[in-house]
Amino acid sequence: MEDLLNKALERFKDNEAMRKVLEAAKANQEKLDRCKRPHDFVITQRVIPKATCRKCGGIVDPIRAHFYLEGIVDARKQENENED
Repeated sequence: MEDLLNKALERFKDNEAMRKVLEAAKANQEKLDRCKRPHDFVITQRVIPKATCRKCGGIVDPIRAHFYLEGIVDARKQENENED
């Protein structure tokens, strides 16, 4: 993801508005990457709903947060099954 954002920043280096958006996206991704997992997402209602991690402040769309949490639940189920 970081490589993609860096390439986009290089491509749009002369477009200040796009550069600001991409820099914000890169900073958000860095927060998410550095977070001590598991993320603790809470849905924040704004014009467009978002899911914000209470631990790192990283923001994702609610669908991504949902599937992240589903993955956590499935992993825990598998761990419990392997213990039996």
